[in-house]
Amino acid sequence: MTFCDTCQHQNDPEAKFCANCGAMLARACPACGRRNLSQADKCVDCGAVLQAAGQRGARAPAPKLGARAREGERKRLTVLIADISGSTALIDKLNAEEADQRLGIITAAMREAVARFEGTVNKLQGDGLMALFGAPISQEDHAVRACCAALAMIENVRKIENAPPVRIGINTGEVVVRSLLTDMSEQYDAMGRTVHIAARLEHEAPDNGIAISTETLKATAGQVEVEPLGERRLRGISDPLQVHALMRIRPPVATQQFRGGQKLSPFVGRDAEMQVLHQALEEARAGRSPVVGIMGEAGSGKSRLIFEFLETCRAAGLPVLEARATGYGRATPLRPILDLYRTFFGIDDDMSKQVAAERVGATLSYYDLVQDLPLVLDFLGLPLADRSAVPTDVGLRRIKLLDAAKRLAHAVALAQPSVFVVEDLHWLDPASEAFLVALADSIAGTTTLMVVNFRQDFRSEWTERSYFRRIAVRPLDEAAIATILDHALGADPSLANLRRRIVERSAGNPFFAEELIRAAVEQGGLAGSAGHFKLVDAAREAPMPPTVEAVLGSRIDRLPEQDKLLLQAASVVGREFSLSVAAKVAQVTFQLARASLQLLLGAEMLYERADVQRDDFAFRHPLVQEAAYGSLLTEQRKHLHRGTAAALAVKFRDRLDEYSSLVAYHWEKGGENLLAAQSHLRFALWMGARDPRHALDSWRSVRRLIQDNASSPEVEYMLMMACGQIVNLAWWEGIDASEIEPVFAQAIALAHKHKDIRAAALITMAFGRILLITGSSDAYVAKAEEAQKLIGGPGHESASALLKVVYSHALLSAGLLERALQANTEALESIHQIEQRDRQTLGFDPAPWLKTQRARILMGLDRFAEADGILDALLAGPPLETIHQVNAHGTKIEGHRKIRPDLSVQEVENLRAALRENVTPYLRVLGHRYQALALLAENRPDEAVGLLNETIDYARAQRAGLEIEPFLLTILAEALTATGSDQARATALEARNLARRRAMRVAEREAEEILARHA
Repeated sequence: MTFCDTCQHQNDPEAKFCANCGAMLARACPACGRRNLSQADKCVDCGAVLQAAGQRGARAPAPKLGARAREGERKRLTVLIADISGSTALIDKLNAEEADQRLGIITAAMREAVARFEGTVNKLQGDGLMALFGAPISQEDHAVRACCAALAMIENVRKIENAPPVRIGINTGEVVVRSLLTDMSEQYDAMGRTVHIAARLEHEAPDNGIAISTETLKATAGQVEVEPLGERRLRGISDPLQVHALMRIRPPVATQQFRGGQKLSPFVGRDAEMQVLHQALEEARAGRSPVVGIMGEAGSGKSRLIFEFLETCRAAGLPVLEARATGYGRATPLRPILDLYRTFFGIDDDMSKQVAAERVGATLSYYDLVQDLPLVLDFLGLPLADRSAVPTDVGLRRIKLLDAAKRLAHAVALAQPSVFVVEDLHWLDPASEAFLVALADSIAGTTTLMVVNFRQDFRSEWTERSYFRRIAVRPLDEAAIATILDHALGADPSLANLRRRIVERSAGNPFFAEELIRAAVEQGGLAGSAGHFKLVDAAREAPMPPTVEAVLGSRIDRLPEQDKLLLQAASVVGREFSLSVAAKVAQVTFQLARASLQLLLGAEMLYERADVQRDDFAFRHPLVQEAAYGSLLTEQRKHLHRGTAAALAVKFRDRLDEYSSLVAYHWEKGGENLLAAQSHLRFALWMGARDPRHALDSWRSVRRLIQDNASSPEVEYMLMMACGQIVNLAWWEGIDASEIEPVFAQAIALAHKHKDIRAAALITMAFGRILLITGSSDAYVAKAEEAQKLIGGPGHESASALLKVVYSHALLSAGLLERALQANTEALESIHQIEQRDRQTLGFDPAPWLKTQRARILMGLDRFAEADGILDALLAGPPLETIHQVNAHGTKIEGHRKIRPDLSVQEVENLRAALRENVTPYLRVLGHRYQALALLAENRPDEAVGLLNETIDYARAQRAGLEIEPFLLTILAEALTATGSDQARATALEARNLARRRAMRVAEREAEEILARHA
């Protein structure tokens, strides 16, 4: 019997191809690389003498290593470690030369198996080797190749007389690969836990056996058969691992991946493509069949489209023939064609060779093609009584076999309408492609429809022929991806952010979306079942799935070194990047970068942004950026981030305030915390005048980056500024005083240490405003008074004037209206002293705020005419910030709703107009308060109840506008009273108690009035 090197199947001694997997039973020529029949003595191409299995052969040229390989890269690959069992006993009585010769024969046979499937032997010892699949040669199917090589390795060694058995361990995972310089040579090596597990698995393998990990089994995607060896504790590995014994490679079937009983995602977004396929089928029924080629990126749904189409064909009673090429197809040439023949003739593994030969004969006889029987039987490796009809010349035999294939294809196509499918032409070996072209020429224009698919980079002359029709599979739109998410995850509100990120990261690729969903589920942050999940742990984003990483990593690794360097540099700059910046980061000239860019655009990894200047580009797919970024080692990333920060600072030097947050991000990623803090501070000062909430985030970043390394007075001052501004702006987010108190204490301590009385006063004032939110208005008043005492001396007129404005507000919040009016008058007299730097301390201009306060105080004292005059003048003056517009219109609504409701109704339109733009959560809550008052003025209490309930829930959830929560509850109680609801008294009681705790006397008085109505 002849064992197949690929799948270990036992074949007839005269077989040319494996009956199971289709691999050629052949020898590689050491001179030219041509694969020859196993019985051949000389190479048919160059005439070189072929060596018997086990003899030393010429070593395959090592892959060329680029600069990045020498520095090191992260990669996901498969490691194979093989050892000759009992090698010590084998050479015990031999001298060194004899031992080297004996072991050399065996290791040469092992190396041949690795080379056949394009692996790289990176370590070779006397009795074993280590091989890598997936690097430095890029292979997205590296796990399957390693399994094929392992099976071939065992078969090679078995053919060597008296050779001891070998044991093999295989593991798949992330490693760091780099080129190491030794005293003798440069060696490509891999390091990491993945390698150690592979070494331990080798010890778990039986003699002439292969132990693989679960990670390798998953990576093969069902293309191998295994037997479980159970859970094993491997030396040096903390957790036990499941180990599997590799048995054989499964023959690939085109749509088998969708027939495993798994629950498929909804088939959506492909109506146009299906329509084209069905139109082609109708043309075939009329005897005018085209050849249809489905083109798309990896994971775009080409195979699923074919599967769904074939299901409709089978339902209509049409015969279907399927085959697919594999990534290791060049090591197993003609496999797709052999699969097609076996499927067509109905040959399976359990059938005897004699029965199979009889079936082939009967089928050819039916089509009146008996003259081709010897060629077909010889091709399939089946018994042949008379070989005289088979040419001995290999070239002539191939020509006649192609002619026979054409005749058979044409005869079948004319006899019965059917569908013929070959998938993944981008992996097709040259010998198979020659057959495929012959079949296409014969089938086109008949009643048989031929459908193929391939990736976008596949090019072949025959696809330009007149009968060829191309379908481009485009990315799915967001609605289609959302349907897939509904089916797999569900639509629970807790999933909103996860769903959004999957839509963003998958970028319309259904396979990527499904794998990201699977990764999120496997990470353990979801509870429930398919279609009904809820998020229970949003700690971190799911990592890139290995299946996706294999596809994208392989594409990136196939790039020329210079182009890959630019892509990695661009991945650090960001999803969208400037070519000039990326070129500086990659340290290449702009001209070289432009040349690399053209290739990356052609490979559809990047695209030019048409909405901006020509220097700006973007990654076509977010996961391409993730894969390129993920391949960099930590120190490489830091170096490139530092280069990016410096390049961006130069590019945006005229608008650096605006871009300093982005610069800060890269300084921080580059490990330069102080430079990052300085950039965040610059951005915070710029943003504070525009959006205080976003400025707060930057101030937090400044504090986080330097609080443990405040080693100089300058850095300490930065830290004081950051802490002070966090305290000052925290009220925008409704942060509880207990949460902000440690920051306040740190800021005050630093202010006193540096004898900065002004800063201490302003920080104290700011903390008082936080006490208003969840503490007491009286505490707010006390802190405002404390701040004024701190800064009572000369030289601080600006800050003192600002504190008077805040003090007026504190007294108004506490409902101490007479004192508030007096403080407000004093503040108005000194407001002109507030300098520009202090005018933005609060996040807005204090002057309009002070005037609105005065109007509210006067209305509270029933001095409506004076209040109206102040508000009318304010609104008629220069344009106001949104917060001042809302407060001015809202105060008019509140003041007039009971005495002049018509004025309140008119004013609400002005309020709505002010709320149409730049509405923050705080402004939304504030605006809804005033709108609810207007609804009560219009006698629409039911609508007011709905709006207020929604607003209170929103305010509590967003922690926005909580200082007016007692007023919201009071208005709600009033609205409920107007509707006759039995909840009115309870709500008024809640409002009164909350107002009392917060020392808000006006709200407390209003709540008491409502309670009196229910007494």
